[in-house]
Amino acid sequence: MPVTVLRSSATVDNRRLSMRGLILLVMFLAMPAVASAQVRYIATSGTPTGSGVLLPGEPTSTDSVFFHDGLGATFTNSCWAHTASGPSEIVVDEVLRVVRVDFDETQATYPFGICIALYSPVTAVEIEFGPLSPGEWTLEIDEMLSAYFFPIPAQTIQFTVVSAAPVPAGGAGFYALLIAGLVLVGHALLSRRSNRWGRSNS
Repeated sequence: MPVTVLRSSATVDNRRLSMRGLILLVMFLAMPAVASAQVRYIATSGTPTGSGVLLPGEPTSTDSVFFHDGLGATFTNSCWAHTASGPSEIVVDEVLRVVRVDFDETQATYPFGICIALYSPVTAVEIEFGPLSPGEWTLEIDEMLSAYFFPIPAQTIQFTVVSAAPVPAGGAGFYALLIAGLVLVGHALLSRRSNRWGRSNS
């Protein structure tokens, strides 16, 4: 009676899952940064109120872009600055190439907001967004500090995003892609060998 050798399905599945996890990890390391957007209130930016600046000055398609502007006042903490402008929303329109930052003034409750008694003064706003696709872009920022004594008028800034340079042969992204390719080839060879070994023992 021939003997059939059965490998544990759990072992096979675990090995496949581990290999897939490794491949996904390497591919993740090789991927460009994922777009993000947020508004923060910070201690200082060195920027006069109402004359915000973009950093970096010439962003590439792999850069996060930062807008800095002074608030013209010192708030006890970021919570109080938040109540002066209201909740924020950032919309990135890839078709029209517009980044729109809106503040809901209907929910700006300063000076009647409820904030913790923590002294961590803030004097500036930092808005982060990107990476963005290459091309001519417009940043539109709604009025800030609408509930404060001295609101900051709405601002519009035109800027250009340039295409990032190709991954250099010695760069980390290049090596990540190379490793991913080697892992895929090795996995394919091991699978073929395992299949042959299984048929020879059946």
